[in-house]
Parts: sequence; C-alpha cells; structure tokens
Amino acid sequence: MKLAKTNLLVLAAGTLLALASCGGETGSSEPASVPGSNPASEPGSEPASSIVVPDTYERGDDIEIYESVLGEYEELVEQAHAEFDDNARYLLEAQAEAKLLDQSIMVPHYTEGGTYALTRVAPRTISNAQHGIDRDRLQSMVVTSGAAPGALIKASERAELKAMWETAFDAGDSSLYDPATYLRNKGYTLSTTYTTATSLFPETTDVHATYRQSDTEPTTNGIEGLITYDNVGVIRGAMAKEDVNGDPYTVSEDGLTYTFIIRDDAWWVDSNGAKVAQVTAQDFVDGFRHMLDAQGGLEYLADGVIVGAAEYLRKQITDFSRVGMSASGQTLTIRLVQKENYFPSRLVYSCFMPLHGEFFISKGGAFGVDEFAAASEAATYTYGNINDPTSILYNSAYYCSQWSKTDTSGIMKYVKNPHYYGVDKVTLDEITFLFDDGTDKQQIYNNFKSGTYFGLGLSAASGYLQWAKNDGFFDDYAYVSDLTATTYFGGFNLNRGAWWDETAGDFFTSTQSEAQKILNHAAFNNLNFRRGYQHGFDRASWNDVSVGEGVGAFSLRNLYTYPDLVKLSADTTDADGHVFPKNTSYGELVEYYCHELGTPVQSLADGQDGWYNPTLSLEELATAKEELGPYWPDGMKVQIQTVVYAANPSAVASKQAYKRFIEEALGDYIEVQIIEANLYGYYFSGYLCDTGIDLPQDYFDGSGWGPDYVDPLTYLDTFSGLRDASMLKVIGLDVI
Repeated sequence: MKLAKTNLLVLAAGTLLALASCGGETGSSEPASVPGSNPASEPGSEPASSIVVPDTYERGDDIEIYESVLGEYEELVEQAHAEFDDNARYLLEAQAEAKLLDQSIMVPHYTEGGTYALTRVAPRTISNAQHGIDRDRLQSMVVTSGAAPGALIKASERAELKAMWETAFDAGDSSLYDPATYLRNKGYTLSTTYTTATSLFPETTDVHATYRQSDTEPTTNGIEGLITYDNVGVIRGAMAKEDVNGDPYTVSEDGLTYTFIIRDDAWWVDSNGAKVAQVTAQDFVDGFRHMLDAQGGLEYLADGVIVGAAEYLRKQITDFSRVGMSASGQTLTIRLVQKENYFPSRLVYSCFMPLHGEFFISKGGAFGVDEFAAASEAATYTYGNINDPTSILYNSAYYCSQWSKTDTSGIMKYVKNPHYYGVDKVTLDEITFLFDDGTDKQQIYNNFKSGTYFGLGLSAASGYLQWAKNDGFFDDYAYVSDLTATTYFGGFNLNRGAWWDETAGDFFTSTQSEAQKILNHAAFNNLNFRRGYQHGFDRASWNDVSVGEGVGAFSLRNLYTYPDLVKLSADTTDADGHVFPKNTSYGELVEYYCHELGTPVQSLADGQDGWYNPTLSLEELATAKEELGPYWPDGMKVQIQTVVYAANPSAVASKQAYKRFIEEALGDYIEVQIIEANLYGYYFSGYLCDTGIDLPQDYFDGSGWGPDYVDPLTYLDTFSGLRDASMLKVIGLDVI
C-alpha cells in the first residue's frame, strides 16, 4: 500500500516534501451512549430529560463505532472481492464508495498537481503508471541544465512536448516521443545529474518490510521487479524477459497461473557497483517470503490473492513450498487463488520485488514468520539499515553509494549501475536526494534558481509564486501541473484516546476538559455534525491560500478513489435495472450511487467543490446540536484540535487559513485549535502513527493514498476492517 505523504511543496516532478505522524497517552473503556450519534437509536428518540451526561470522558468501543459508520460499506467491499467480472465489480465498488462518502467520516481535500509550477523536467519521461512505485523510478527522466531562466522549459514548449507525448500514447509506442532531441534543438543543454529534496528520509531500505512512500520513494531506484510500465503506459519486461511478441509473461487458460522467465543479464551489485551475483527466479520467491515474514504492511496485497499466502501468514502452514510462488532455474511461477484480470498491475509494487537470500541471511536475516521476528530483534540484524548503503544489494539502474542523515541535514546519492541490462537507456548518471525540512523558503527558491533543484511548485503561502513573478519567470515559464491518482484527505477522530503533554517529555501539549472531550466525541459520531462541517468547508478558497488565488479549485478531489482509475468496458446493468453505458468512468458511477442514497453532493469530478453548500451546512449543524441535547451545552463549541509543523511557514499559513475559513463560516458551532509541533512531533502525530488509539488530534489531514494496482479496491480496502484497514487509524479506530 502506498501511504502517501502530505504535500508541503513540490520541488520537482513527482517529488513531495512531506511531514506527518503519532504517539501519546492512551485510554480505553466501555462505549459511551451518545444520543443522535450513529451507534445509538434514531436521533432525538430519547427524551433529553432522561439523558445523564457522564462527568468524565470514556473512549468508546472501536468495533461498535466501526459497524455503525462502515458496516454496510464493508459488506459491499466483500461482495466486490467475490465478483470476478470487472464491470460488475466496478458497480459494487462504486456503491461501497458512495456509502463511505455518505458518512462524511473522511473529507477529500485535493490531489497532487493542479498548481502553478516551474520545471527543468520534460513532461511524461518517467513511467505513466498511476499505481505502485514505478513513478518513483527516475532512470528515464529528461532534464535541462543550468540556472534560471535559461534552463527553464517554457510553458508553450511544455505544451508542445505533451502534444507529442499524446501521439505516442495513442499509438502505444514510446519511441514516437523524443523530448531529448526536441530540447536540444531548442538550444537546451541536458543534465546527466538530478537533485531533489525530501523532508522525510527512509527509516529502512528494506522495501519488503514497509508500506510508507517515504521509505520507497528514493529506494525504489535501486530495486527492480518483474515488469514495469513505460512512459506511455505499456507493460514492459524488466527482470522478466520479453518473448518474441514483447510479452513479459504467459497466463494459463483459467487465468490462475502466471509464468515469467527471468533474464540472464541481470545482476546484483553492491554499494560500489561491483557484481555480487546473478538475479534468479529464486530471488523473487525469497523476496515474497521475506515480505510475508516481515508483515510490514504489504502483506494485504498477497493475502487471499496468492495461493497459500493467507495460510502462511496465519501459521496454518509453515512449508513455504505450498505457497503459490515457486522457482525452477530461471522460471518463476505465480499461482492465484482466483482469476484477477488486473493482477499484473500488482507486480509493480514492492511486495513482488526480488531479494538476494544469501546476502539477506548474511546480514542476520531469517526466513519464517517466527524466525524472522526473533532475528530482527537481534543486534546482528543489519539488513536495510539506515545510513548504510552496504546493508542491501541493488539490481536496478542505480546503486546507493552514499547515505548520511542527521536531524538537520542528509544526503542519499544513487549512481548509475554499469552492469544494468538497460544501462544505455538510462538518461541520468546520478540522482541525489537532499534532506530539507522546508523551513528556509528563500534558500529553497535560490537552490531552484541556481539549478540545484530542477522543479518548484509555486505555492502562494511559501512566497514562491510572488518571487517567480518578481523575477519575471511566471508569464513565460509557469504552467499548471498534471493531476495524479493520489488523494489527500482529512479524517475525524471518532474515538480519541491520546492527549499529549510536553511536560511528560512528549512533543506538544494537547489538553481538553472532560466536558470538551465528551462533546467532541458525541459530535464526531453524529452524521449531521460531520456533514455540516464538510458542507461548510470552502476547500477552494482554503487551497487558494496555499497555491495562489483562483488556482485552489484545480486540484480539488471530491471522492477517495481517483475518478478515472477505471472505466466500464461494456454497457452494464446494475441490480436495479439501471444501464450504464460503455466508458462510464468510476467517478461517474460513484456520483450516481451517491445521488441514489440522497447524499447531498453536487458533482464528484475533479477540479471543483462538489460538497460546498454553506446554507445546508448551518441547517445540519443546528440539527446536530438539537440531536445531541445535553451533550452539547449552550455556550460550548466543538473544538477541533489539529497539528501543524511550526517551523514551516507555508504549512502554518495553510493551517491558519483553515482555522479562519472554518470559524468564519461555522464559528457559532466550531472552533479550531492549532497545535504547533516540532518536526518529529508532527510526524508522530499522524503519518507515522501506527494505531488509531494513539492519534493525538481531532482532525488529521497529514496523509493520503495512492493506488497500488488498477482497481478501486486498492483504495477501498484501506477503510475495510476485514482487509487492509490502514486508514482506519486516521479516524481513530483499531479493529484488527
């Protein structure tokens, strides 16, 4: 799963600076009954005079709250998992997502892109895949070299390049797109190096044992799997050899068995670029086994998908030969539990990457669930250690030659692998990731101008937009960046269990009175309150503050799943007899089912605010206050505590704007309290928080989700208690 980082600024195409996180005091007790909340009876059914409000806050029952808001959603997700026909499954998935949106427990904010930017990077030169980790591979990137403005690609030229790419995309032939020749003919000098920045360095280079984008974003440049998607979206062989027809695999008639032939010219190299061993089919078996053993958050992508994976994870079998991943010489066979037309799209995620088993063992590793758990706790286990490029091997276009990180600085350097089978097609000799916490905006801007950084998002809150205009860069060079499939959102903490106290050595103070805790819990578990908040949140105006006036709506997203992720391949009829025509997008399906439910949303298309309805918002909040009765005393407001990284000016400006817009529109009912945190306090208040009970804020908006494979289930499973469930922590729940 790709747990994406919140977008603070864009330094280069596809690269985000990010901050996010968790931790804190915990507490649990019997569920409190809240009139008018989803877990209780019909709103207002209990006379106010009979309600006794407790004196102290008691955290509710996670399962009861989950069932009340997502029980029907979970049932539809399970029906979708059992449906083999793609079009019929899309309808079930759309119905499930409509149920999720109808509850307003998560509020979609925006996607990546849709903002003004400057760049030296030619468009569409990396993978066109919107899923998995392919888009983080930079080996085919084409970039210009030099200081601004001469090295910046003009907006008009970028548009011409995109038109050339469209021709290649329509033909499915990447050779028809040659941006390097185009740029040279325009007088540009091309760079053989590339530098970008990140505010969150990896915690491990073991890509099999993590699900966080912050870990895989740099490190994926050193690891390569069976297949890849090229820059026009065509599946190509990577470690898997293509046959005479250009196919990197064969599929059995029943669709259950995939066979790959691993190429003979692929090698593992060390951090000096020296050959260590040939890549074999067994390496993919070992990688898959280590992923299941490590249980670092990727296993849901195989659980119930690969034969025997579910049983192995639950220790019902220990003989790995019974798992549907096997090698014979250079032939790799993968057996599925059930036919899955989109299965190949799973293969570009890190759970299907190879691992050199002998090297892994030499670093203290072990195979087997219990064996690895014990080995990983030992001091002798050094595989994938941070700041140590010698702790893993590399089989991709690059190897990591340098890695050092402190609290204030850091560098990861990837160098072209001379033994890579496609070395002649690798456009960059060196890729450098620099640690930058995002606080010194002027320095970042200067680094971009000088040519150190190759791209810059022109956010207004950071000052970049105005500086670019002052320097004369805006008119000729600024463009609106492309939207992506990653969705950023906010979530209400439905069952808060953590309040931090800096006097106890934690990162910040987060105190609330018992009465405030009780009111907040009641309100967040009330559907009318959640809807009132969502319909009163002017997301476009709020986003304007960050990205620039009039641009905020461009990147707005109104649902969780990327609306164009899939489309119907044929006319399809649902259970009620409604016929959806061929090519109906997934977003259009969800919108239809939202309207069928009576969900008060206008449109779910990107680039507009389909939820904003200030008149309805006030009506819903008034109804919520009436439903909650004595739980919402006169004179009290619901207090939304939300965390910000205090040293980042643009993040603070965005959060202050959020407070202003919410309180100006909904101030009779809601107040926003901004909690300032240091860098690690912010990380551990959400993005790096592993459990819902430890989430120490009321509204967390520091994360997002991008697809791992090409089916809406890759999003929907994250809110399903029977599946991945990784996003339930965002709403304060632990149900696994």
